[in-house]
Amino acid sequence: MKKTLLTILTMLTLSTTTITIETCFADNFAKTAIFEDEDKEGYTPGTGAGYFTDDTSALRELTVKTNGDSWYVSPLVQVPVVPVYAAFRTTDIVTVGSGKGELIVKFDHPVMNDPFNPYGVDFLIFGNAFQSINEGSWPTGNPSLVTLGWEGWAERGWVEVSQDGKTWTPFSAGPYADDFAPTLGQCYDPVNPDPSLGAWNLWWGSPTDPTLPLPPSLSFERFQGKTLKTVAEVYGQSAGGTGFDLSDVGLDWIQYVRITASPDGGTPEIDAIVAVAPRVPGDANLDGVVDVGDLGILAANYGSDLAGWNMGDFTGDGCVDVGDLGVLAANYGHGVNHRIDFSTDHAKVFGTAQTVDDSHTPFNETQNGMCSIPGLPILVTFFVAGLMLMKLDT
Repeated sequence: MKKTLLTILTMLTLSTTTITIETCFADNFAKTAIFEDEDKEGYTPGTGAGYFTDDTSALRELTVKTNGDSWYVSPLVQVPVVPVYAAFRTTDIVTVGSGKGELIVKFDHPVMNDPFNPYGVDFLIFGNAFQSINEGSWPTGNPSLVTLGWEGWAERGWVEVSQDGKTWTPFSAGPYADDFAPTLGQCYDPVNPDPSLGAWNLWWGSPTDPTLPLPPSLSFERFQGKTLKTVAEVYGQSAGGTGFDLSDVGLDWIQYVRITASPDGGTPEIDAIVAVAPRVPGDANLDGVVDVGDLGILAANYGSDLAGWNMGDFTGDGCVDVGDLGVLAANYGHGVNHRIDFSTDHAKVFGTAQTVDDSHTPFNETQNGMCSIPGLPILVTFFVAGLMLMKLDT
């Protein structure tokens, strides 16, 4: 069904200009779908591939903007790719197809199992999965008026990895290609909206970062009932994508990724395959240092049960709590060229934060019980003090 819809939408689209992210992340993308062995192709379209058989679509950078679908908005108008509106053109994605279809891509460098990659995720696969809309429609303009539904549209594909293109190791129990998380192409930024989208755009700003994963614990279910605005704020600078940790398959590095259709009958589509960039744990604002700015971000979101890296979730559970504060404390001062004191800054930031009511927290929707909020004045102080003592002892 998804494939039929995508084919119709593409035939209706008048403009086929490919719009991608800026090239500062270009080195992180898979480059070629052809084996070193010239006799073996890297792409074999399977049943149901239709018109979506340009394998170079998976080798270009992530699709940030696409065109209107002729139903809700004119195909002459550009709109951002968001979790409820996926990339759909033949120049955006390539379809693996069902049956014997496969796509094999190669990075031009080894993708490492790096402990400094956020949440342990080493590479990301972007498909065109999207989430249903419960209320409103898209594009409506204002993402605050769009509420996500319970259903995620995904056509999962098996993923295998290899160091030499000959010996393959499968992610036999998942994750899967073309699954959660849907792509967010542009950051939610009503202060600096992207003028190239047109006068209608009052909300979507610069391109997101395709090398920054979302917390692995997030899911379609956890986004159910949330507004598109809230979901985009959870993403922050992350573009989403399905994350893969090489530790799960016992490999230190890989250079090839193979995707085939799963037995559930879907025809997975692929937009891009990207190596994750390492980050400093605790660096919420991604400026390369861990300081009071990051502490302030964490404090502002403390207790949230739906959060990403940019909000202070460094442990990957989608929450901001004492565990994340401990990670930040253990790395406090990294990259700073002058002396700073965590205990002093913590007392200032959280001393002020404790007097603020819940309305100052960006996410005031009903808590789902997945995260607890221990008392800050005593529990956090003792926990962090213990971590600092252990660090000094080491």
